[in-house]
Amino acid sequence: MLKNIFRITLFIISLPALAEKPEGVWAWQEDDIAEQILVLEKGRDHPCGQTHKIAIEKMPDVSNAKSMGFEKVAEYSRNKVINRWVVPVDSTPLSIDDENLILTHSYDSLLINIHGFFSIVNKKDDETTLLDRCPRFLDKEFNHYDKIRCVKLLDKRANKTRYLAYRGSCI
Repeated sequence: MLKNIFRITLFIISLPALAEKPEGVWAWQEDDIAEQILVLEKGRDHPCGQTHKIAIEKMPDVSNAKSMGFEKVAEYSRNKVINRWVVPVDSTPLSIDDENLILTHSYDSLLINIHGFFSIVNKKDDETTLLDRCPRFLDKEFNHYDKIRCVKLLDKRANKTRYLAYRGSCI
């Protein structure tokens, strides 16, 4: 019985991995990235620097995200970070559903679950409300970056308000 529950849980966690994958995701240019990952397109100009399009099966864990050229979104509550998602460059949150974060991505939207599995989903409306300011404890989380954006949004499944922070555009 326990084995079956474990198998079903693994299957559910991996569902986004089985869905339609994007052709690639964008990350910041790193000199040695080709040694780690298949680079699909290299050196696209971006107002914030060079980016590259890479092929990956799932997002790296948060501890490797920056060295691989990715951004992050942090969920916070009561002055502490409670969840983190690794996201491609230029992604902004649109909505949230339990452990699934839905972001902007080209002409569609991208769903990333808390475990890093991602897939393309139909374009979603922006359900976020931009907050006037972010809590000060997030300065350290984002290395004192001066363009941190904080939003609140309703998790319809849990019927509760959640708060997210991410690096805003450099432009």
